[in-house]
Amino acid sequence: MREWVRLFEGHPLLLFLVVAVFTLAVQSSTASIGFALGLSAGGLFSPQLLVPWVLGANVGIAMTALVSGWSTLEGRRLALANLSAKAILALPMVLLPSFAAEVFSLLPGPIMRETAMFHTAFNVVTGLVFVPLAGPLVRLMRWMIPTTTPPVTGLPSTESHLDPSFLESPSLALTNAARETLAMGDSVKRMLEYFWRGYREQNPAMIKQVSSEDDRVDRYYRDIKDYLSRVEGGLTPDEAQWHFAIMTFSNELESVGDIVEKHMCDMFRKQRAEALLLTGPDYEAVASLQSTVLKRFAVAQGLLANRGGTNINGFLEAKEELNRWCRKTEQQHYERLRGAAPEVIAASAYFLDLMDGYRRINSHISSIGYAFRSESAQWQGEP
Repeated sequence: MREWVRLFEGHPLLLFLVVAVFTLAVQSSTASIGFALGLSAGGLFSPQLLVPWVLGANVGIAMTALVSGWSTLEGRRLALANLSAKAILALPMVLLPSFAAEVFSLLPGPIMRETAMFHTAFNVVTGLVFVPLAGPLVRLMRWMIPTTTPPVTGLPSTESHLDPSFLESPSLALTNAARETLAMGDSVKRMLEYFWRGYREQNPAMIKQVSSEDDRVDRYYRDIKDYLSRVEGGLTPDEAQWHFAIMTFSNELESVGDIVEKHMCDMFRKQRAEALLLTGPDYEAVASLQSTVLKRFAVAQGLLANRGGTNINGFLEAKEELNRWCRKTEQQHYERLRGAAPEVIAASAYFLDLMDGYRRINSHISSIGYAFRSESAQWQGEP
């Protein structure tokens, strides 16, 4: 043992690292320091090695906290902040052993008391130095360990409404399919919201969320289509039209998801790469169109939930009104291009692409109105 300990004489950094790992293994700085004091009391350990040992024990117990807190985001940040604070103060004393030994010698009492006081003093000084720096330390940890949103894949964590035990009862099965389609619609709305937030903030991370949400929408569509194809028993004329409306709307929702993910997100990436941003009236027009389409989306979901209602004609008329507004806005845009700066002219194609994307989305979600208007006509005996 004496020969083994002698290997660390003159190598405080090596001892510091070995003790840090040893403390991580025993998960106790007290046990680690107590072991060193036992070696010292037995004449196997020189007092000069107690300083790097105590420092290594403190860093090692901070490493233990990092391991135990790794499972949570805040746990990782807190443990890394603790480890960083102790390492920042410990390393200078390890690399300047003469200075550390002088500080150690100033402590009163026998070697046992000096070691305990040095251990306590190190932690007190760490607190006094870094507690006032808590704000900058928190920001540093958030930068080093950023908050990440895991990609969303598959169906939501909530239970699916597509219960196969109801397939023998068409009315109940169709109700379940309608509820699942409404959930699908919520997912498509999130895609639109993620896209606009990413576009507004020029945030590629939000655009990635659109792709993840599109995977969820595709799963919804496959499951709804499969469920509706297995509805058993004869359908009444009303149920047949209800079946058609649900299938139609789920299909249109899947198309809207493809437009947002494949057309609009690709356009965002190209526009960002070319640094061509919309400004002024063009940006305001797109922002207004985004808001209007989201409102119409909510109305379309309401029509599905209420199996039509009395607002079908108004909903379809609003579609044509929005198309007229888009044509007028594009005409005004062309007028502004006369004599405009080159970058404004270059960004024009992206503005028109966005307008086209939203107009196509408006057309798809309006299909629910046509499905229910056809249903109402058949109920009333109209051709």
